[in-house]
Amino acid sequence: MLPELQMKKILSACILFFMSDGLRAQELLSLSHPQQAQQVSGHAVYFIDTHNELNGPTDAFANKGFTAIAGEVANLDMQSAAVWARMKLTCTEKADWYLMMDPAAYEKVIFYEKRGASGWKELQAGLDPGSNVPMLVNHILVKLDLEPGDTTWVAIKVKDLSPIQFDLKAGDLYSFISSIHGLSLFDGICIGTLLLMFVYNLFLYFSNRDRIYLYYILYIFFSFIFSVLISGYAFYFPQFLIRLIQLSPVVIQVLFGVFGLLFTLRFLSIEKGTRLYRIISVFNAIALADMLLSFFPSCKLLSLGILQVLGMGLTVMSICAGIIAARKGNTNAWFYLFGYGIFTISLIILVLSGLNILPITVITWHVLLCGSGIEAVVLSLAIGNKLRIVQRQKEMALAENERILREQNVLLEKLVMERTSELQQKNKDILDSIHYARRIQQSLLPSEKSISRTLEKKDRSKKAG
Repeated sequence: MLPELQMKKILSACILFFMSDGLRAQELLSLSHPQQAQQVSGHAVYFIDTHNELNGPTDAFANKGFTAIAGEVANLDMQSAAVWARMKLTCTEKADWYLMMDPAAYEKVIFYEKRGASGWKELQAGLDPGSNVPMLVNHILVKLDLEPGDTTWVAIKVKDLSPIQFDLKAGDLYSFISSIHGLSLFDGICIGTLLLMFVYNLFLYFSNRDRIYLYYILYIFFSFIFSVLISGYAFYFPQFLIRLIQLSPVVIQVLFGVFGLLFTLRFLSIEKGTRLYRIISVFNAIALADMLLSFFPSCKLLSLGILQVLGMGLTVMSICAGIIAARKGNTNAWFYLFGYGIFTISLIILVLSGLNILPITVITWHVLLCGSGIEAVVLSLAIGNKLRIVQRQKEMALAENERILREQNVLLEKLVMERTSELQQKNKDILDSIHYARRIQQSLLPSEKSISRTLEKKDRSKKAG
C-alpha cells in the first residue's frame, strides 16, 4: 500500500513539475480593482490542437506549443481542430471574481480551473446539450476560484467551425451587471422590433396573399435567428433548431440569403429573362447546394469557406440590384438600398472587429442585431409604401375605368337616341307613304255610294225586264 501511495505522490509531483516548466514563459497576471472589468485576452497564450495532442488541462499546461497573439482580442479564424487558451491568474483583492467570454455562440466551450494543489474543476458552455453554465445570459460567465496570493490556472477549450475569437474579461459580478443589463435592454428592443415587423408583414400577407410578403416574412425569420445566434441568445432556441445548426452550420445563413434574394426579385420588380434575374437564380441554386454539402461532416469547413465567398457575392448583387432599379425610376429601390446598407455596415463592423482591424467595444457582438432591426423597419416601411402605391394605382385604374364606362354610357345613350330618332323618322316616312298610297288608291277606285247606285240601277233593270 505504501509504495502505491508514494508512486501517486511522485506522479503528482512530476505532473506539477512539467506544468510549472510549461508555465515559466507565461507571465502571471495579477488582477486588481474587481469593480472594473479588465481585458485579459492579451495575457493568455493559445494553441490549435491540429493533431489532438491535448487530452485535458494537464496536457495543455505541459505543452510548449502555446503562443501569444497580438491584440486585445485573439482571432484564430475558422478551425476544424479544437483551440486552447491558457493563463495564470492571481489577485490583490479578495472578491467574487468572474471571467466573461464573448462571443457565446460556439458549439462547445470547456473551462478548466485549478487553484494551488486542488484538483481541476470543469464547466461546459456553448450550444452543446451538455452545457452546465449556472448563469443563462448572452455571455459565457464563469466564477473564478481566486484568492489573494494564490495562483489559479485557467484553461479554455473551444470547438467550433465558425471563426474563433477570445474576448476575455475579468472582474466581479457587479462590474459586468451594468453592461449586461444595458445591452440586454438594447437587444430586447431590437428583438422586439424584429418580431413586430414579422407580425406586421404576416398580417399583410394574409390580407393581400402576395408572395412578396411571404418571402419577406421568411427573410425576417432567418435574419432574426442568425442575429440572435450571433448575439449569444441561442440558449432560448428549441433543441431541434440547435441540432439543425449543429448538423449544418450554414443552414440559417443560406436560407436567410436565399429568401432575401427572392424578396429582392419581387420587391424591385426584376423581370424574368433579364441577366440579373438569371444571375440571382444561379446564385440561389449554388447557395442551396452549399447548404446540402454542409450536412456531410467532412465537408463542413469547405461549406463555410464557400459561404464566405457567397456572402460577398450576396452583398454585391443586392446593392447592384438596388442601384439598377433606382436608375429605372423605382422609388422603393432607395428604401431597399438604405435598409440593406445599414445591415451590410453592421455586418462589416462585426467582421472587421473580429479581424482586429476595428476595436471591439461593448456593442460589437450586438451591432448585427441592431442592423437587422433597422433594416426590418426600413424595408417594412418600403413594403408599406409599395402597397400604398399599388393601391393608389388600383384606385386610379378603377377611377379611369369608371370614367371610360361613363363616357361609353353617354355615347351609347346618344347612339340609342340617334337610332331611335332615325327609326321614328323611317316609321313616319313609311306611314306617310302608306297614307299617300291609300289616297291614290281611293282616288282611282269608285266610291261606295257610286257602287251602291250602280247596283241599285242594275236591280231595277232586272225587275223591269
